[in-house]
Amino acid sequence: MTKNLWRKLVPLSTLFILLLSSCNQDSLSNSSLSDSLNSDSISGESSEITSNTSADEESILPSISELPPAEYEDSLDGDGWVDGYLYIHYLRSDPLTYDDYFVWAWQKVPSDNEGQQFNWSGYDQAGAYVAINLESADFLGSTKVGFLIVTKESLTKSAGMWESDSGGDVYLSNINENVRPNGTVHVFTTEGRSAEPSYIYSDEEVNNPYADPSDSSMESKNNINSSAPSLYRVPPTSPDFLNEAGVGYQIQVASFADSNEDGLGDIRGIINKLDYISDLNVDVIWLTPVQDCESYHGYDTINFFQVDARFGSLEDYRELIQVAHSKGIRVLMDLVVNHTSKNHLWFKASASLAMGTDINGNQIDYRNFYHWKYSLTPLQAPWYRYATTNYYYYGKFGSSMPELNYDYQGTRDAMLDVAKFWLGFGLDGFRIDAVKHIYMKDEVETVSGDVLKDDIDPSTGVDYSTNQTKNLHFFREFSAKLKALYPNTFIVGENFDGWDARIAPYYQGMDSQFDFAAYYHFVNNTFYQSGENKANVEATDKVSNKYNMFNTERNDRAINSGFTSNHDVERMLNHVNNDRTGIGATVSEQHTAITASNAPNALEKARLYAATLILQPGLTFIYYGDELGMSGNIVPNNAENAPELAIGEDYHLDRWYRQPMKWDSNDSDPANTAYTFSGYQVAWDDYNRNALKGVDLQEGDNNSLLNFFQDLTAIKSNSAYYETFIRGNYAGIYNGNENVFSFSLTYETHVARVYINFGLASATPSGATGTILYSYKNANLSSLPGQSILVTYQ
Repeated sequence: MTKNLWRKLVPLSTLFILLLSSCNQDSLSNSSLSDSLNSDSISGESSEITSNTSADEESILPSISELPPAEYEDSLDGDGWVDGYLYIHYLRSDPLTYDDYFVWAWQKVPSDNEGQQFNWSGYDQAGAYVAINLESADFLGSTKVGFLIVTKESLTKSAGMWESDSGGDVYLSNINENVRPNGTVHVFTTEGRSAEPSYIYSDEEVNNPYADPSDSSMESKNNINSSAPSLYRVPPTSPDFLNEAGVGYQIQVASFADSNEDGLGDIRGIINKLDYISDLNVDVIWLTPVQDCESYHGYDTINFFQVDARFGSLEDYRELIQVAHSKGIRVLMDLVVNHTSKNHLWFKASASLAMGTDINGNQIDYRNFYHWKYSLTPLQAPWYRYATTNYYYYGKFGSSMPELNYDYQGTRDAMLDVAKFWLGFGLDGFRIDAVKHIYMKDEVETVSGDVLKDDIDPSTGVDYSTNQTKNLHFFREFSAKLKALYPNTFIVGENFDGWDARIAPYYQGMDSQFDFAAYYHFVNNTFYQSGENKANVEATDKVSNKYNMFNTERNDRAINSGFTSNHDVERMLNHVNNDRTGIGATVSEQHTAITASNAPNALEKARLYAATLILQPGLTFIYYGDELGMSGNIVPNNAENAPELAIGEDYHLDRWYRQPMKWDSNDSDPANTAYTFSGYQVAWDDYNRNALKGVDLQEGDNNSLLNFFQDLTAIKSNSAYYETFIRGNYAGIYNGNENVFSFSLTYETHVARVYINFGLASATPSGATGTILYSYKNANLSSLPGQSILVTYQ
């Protein structure tokens, strides 16, 4: 069929336009290319024009001298192509439609550069193709290139995304490993399947599953009733983490430590800094996603079974686990289970209606891994049109991240296989991203009895409401099946919600959750008290009630996970110092930059806040750099730090929460990172660059924030009493002074007491007895000076 279409009758004027456009040097990515190309190098084999004009002035297209696949492959290695160029071939069933498309391409790795438009350079039996100079400045050194085959019509749209044959970005990995003997790289795609490129030519005809626009039979199907009562009991809590893990450390991999001086943090860099982490008395490290992904932050997975080449290799990751374990440090993987990248192998298979088998030989239908709807009328977000078809997929967080369909058992089993694969490496557990977003309210049908939680973004009005019933049932199954094989597996969920009662039920399906309430309340109700929200009330009533709720859901074995800050929220130093308006649940935090003048006051607040968090029972995560007092000052997008399209906009401003770790004070340590993604710079703000002391100077300063953190974490790791601080039963100690946050931790016959005075005036530590383990600002058993800390043990 395809071969015959090359000889379809067309108007003579169209033929002339096609021929001229194929040789127009303005359409080439580099004008020097036209000097190297001749008729042979454009099409591989010279095309002969057959004159055969009929009465109605129709003409036959050039007759392509087609070769058998093996001979055509050999011809690609010949002299007819230009050394150093990447050729992307695109075969359509109707050659008259090539002029409706162009190629948009960019270097993805090692630099995430901006894209460029490429028009067709020529055509041959593999279709029309573009030629991209891999030795040009924007592509030099490429190991991964991204491209789209875009409809020209979509350029005229005033809003929305471009329409492309693939429906999303396509990536060519390992470019440097697919160079032919003549120095060229050739990639082959076909209509409707350009998301599945190949480095090897095939003479298969175009097989577009969406060729019939009226075919509505390809909607996804479900085989699970996720609202039915769960068949799985609440699984046991990891005994290892319950008894031994008190201090965690979150690492933004791209920003933490560079090992090869390419400016990007990597796994080898983390291995090199494990001694530093060990000196901080860390029991467990959590790495932001390291799996093959599209973005610098990693939350759009392309391949769950591979480490992104920018960060290292599977061997590097295995070594990280082994070396960390040798130092008594556990490793958590950040696992994104609610959505994937559109470039994920599962989504590509789903889009192409592929079938497969799982590791047990059971047949799976990849179409059902995602949600697909057929519609002849445009659907609104979160449903997105796939390419130019009449099918739409569901993507709550944007068109580039389709949501997985967990009402299909094959999807659940596949994600379980992912987790088991990594646990086989010796991994200790997972941080699960966005646990409340597995089932969105508008994602699947709800039934009577489903518990729905309203969640409307006040700034955008977007509805993020969720189906709690279905979410809990999913995690009970996921956790129970994992722990049946790996009982020590630890699962901590990110449930971005400040309401304890809303997150408590999720403890049915996971060991722990991040304590967003503490992140906000330990500042709002201490430094910025109002009404009933006081430090003494927070310590005695609110925190006690929270832990009771969590333990009720998990048979008295819930592990709370506090955090000083993280990659999605204001850094600790800004958080404690930001201006605020409103009271109670209506408090609004206004970003306030840290400067050399306000930093001393912010650092004093940070010490009190950090102590309150770290000395809570369970596990507390330190966000990399918080132990140094790094700021997260948001710098507006400008010509120096962002692409032109972002100037004056708020795109990617959260990158300022993810600035490079400061290993030394004069920026001479090769481990310091500095990088860009899509034209956005990830670098230090003025305070971090010019005022903040790096690790090199803080390590030797007994009064530094780093040493303060080491003193606090040492309490939780000391073999004489760590069990009390990790597993102790929490009870608030009421203090008549509303500025004092005090509590006790009781384990067997031992009691630890913690007193933190958030006020400027002195106070009395009610009921303080025992041995003083730690004192800040000369706090003692009878007196708490302003902004002081006292820790006792008996």
